[in-house]
Amino acid sequence: MKQHIVNLGNLLITLSETMDLSNPLVYQHQHRTAYIALEISKNAGITGKQLESIFTAALLHDIGALTVEEKYCSIITNPKTKNFTPFAERFC
Repeated sequence: MKQHIVNLGNLLITLSETMDLSNPLVYQHQHRTAYIALEISKNAGITGKQLESIFTAALLHDIGALTVEEKYCSIITNPKTKNFTPFAERFC
């Protein structure tokens, strides 16, 4: 079996950019959150691996919204459920 090496940093950035594509209203939200968390952590004296973990967590904090939003939109735009709302019209 062929092994692939994945750069975790690049993977995280790709996932974050996927969020930007899925919902333009939150463009760069993950990046801004990660850098704010990084600066706050540095000011609090956090260093090393812990600082890296905080940055990573901040980048991924909304990653579940990718699937939640898709499922929500599929429910509220389904003509059978008659749940089409102004929210769906605007965001889905």
